[in-house]
Amino acid sequence: MNSKLEKLLKELEKEEDYKKEAVKTDIFPLDMIFPNGINDEVIQLAGDSGTAKTSISLQLAKSYCRQGKKVLYLNTQNSVSQERLSQFLLVEDININFFLYKVETFKKAEEILDRFIATDEMDLIIIDSIANLINDGYLNLEHTGKGKGITIDNNNSNYDSRPLSLLIRKYSALASSRHFSLVLVSALSQKVNKSIGTVEKRFGPKALDRCCTTIIKVNKSKSSKFALTFDKLNKGFPLEFEIIKSNIIRSNVKVPLYFEYGSGIKDIYYLVYYLISTELIKQVNSYYEIKGTQVKTKGLEAMVNEIYKVYDAFKAKYKNNVEQFFRSQIGI
Repeated sequence: MNSKLEKLLKELEKEEDYKKEAVKTDIFPLDMIFPNGINDEVIQLAGDSGTAKTSISLQLAKSYCRQGKKVLYLNTQNSVSQERLSQFLLVEDININFFLYKVETFKKAEEILDRFIATDEMDLIIIDSIANLINDGYLNLEHTGKGKGITIDNNNSNYDSRPLSLLIRKYSALASSRHFSLVLVSALSQKVNKSIGTVEKRFGPKALDRCCTTIIKVNKSKSSKFALTFDKLNKGFPLEFEIIKSNIIRSNVKVPLYFEYGSGIKDIYYLVYYLISTELIKQVNSYYEIKGTQVKTKGLEAMVNEIYKVYDAFKAKYKNNVEQFFRSQIGI
C-alpha cells in the first residue's frame, strides 16, 4: 500500500476512535431537536431576559454530569448562585464533573478555556453569557472610525468586534476537532455603556450566528394549546424553543415546554398534555379523571401530582407515543 495513503488511513482510524458518543440529554424538548443526541455541536441559546436561559443551561449541565460527562461552565454575569446549584443538584459535582468559574474578562475566559480544552476531557462547555464579554472584549478599546464595528441590527457601530469574533471562531473550530459541544448563551439585547450614556442595542455579531450549528431562541409562550393547558398552574411558566438554525431538523419549528420553578423542564408535562389531547384524561367542569380508572381530581395540578405517583409506569407505557405525538404536532 502507498505509504502516504497508509499514514492517512491510520490518522483517520485514530480520529474515529477518538470521537465521543452523542449525549442524550433526557430533556424532552432538546431530545426533540437532537433525536440522536448532542455531538460536537455549537449551540447558541438566545432569548430575552427572564426566559430561563441560565436555568436551562444548568439543567443541561446536570444531565451531562449524571452521565459521567465533564462540564466547564463560564459564568460571566454572576447569575449562578449556590442556591441555583443546589436546585439543580450540581453541588456534589463541583470540581469532579462540573467546573464553574466566574469570568469578567476575555483574557481570563481564554486562559480557562485553553487550560481545560488542552486536557481533552471536556464534553460540554457553556459560556453564560457570551454577550457579557462585550464590555471587556471591545467596548473599552481605542477606536478610530466606524470601519471596524460589531454588527448590531446589521448596522456598523464604532465598537471593534474582532476579539469577540476571534474567540467565537476559535472555540467553535476546537469543538469540532477536540470533540466537545459548546453552548453560547446570548441575550437578545445588550446594554452598552459609553460616553454617550447607556443605550440598549440588539446583540448579534455575525460571527456568532455563522459559527453555530444550531441556534435556539427561547420565547415566552401564551398562545399555544400546550401553553394554555398549563398557564394557570402557577408552578412555573410556559416557554418554547424556536429553531432558528439547525443541521438536523428544519428551521422555524417551535417546541413547547413548561418550566417549573426550581425544577426546570420536566417530561411529565408532555405526558399529561398527550393524555389530555388523546382524551385518556378527560376534563369535566373543574374535575379531571383518568379513563378506565377511579382516579378523579379537582384541578389539573392535583392530576399532575397523581400521575407523579405512578410516573415511571406511565412513562414506560406511553414514551414512544408521546414522542411520536409531539413530532407530528410540531412537524418534524
